[in-house]
Amino acid sequence: MVRTGFRLDRQGYPSSNLKRCFHCGHITDKMPLNVCTWNCPSCHTQGIDRDINAARNILQTVKAILVGVDKLRQHEQKITLGLTER
Repeated sequence: MVRTGFRLDRQGYPSSNLKRCFHCGHITDKMPLNVCTWNCPSCHTQGIDRDINAARNILQTVKAILVGVDKLRQHEQKITLGLTER
């Protein structure tokens, strides 16, 4: 069976995406809702809108999932081909 889709789990959203730097991955302990821009204490990225930062983190997550799904599909196709050739 080849899987054709995936589901992005919303657990931890949105705070984990808002508190993680899209550039270096640093996660800050707290980010109050009244803070509108992301300033990373680790890589010194400054003035990024917090929603843009979160969107970039979500995009990076989805890309990583898609790479994993693609590798899984390739693996399953190899297994399926191996079983049908016997």
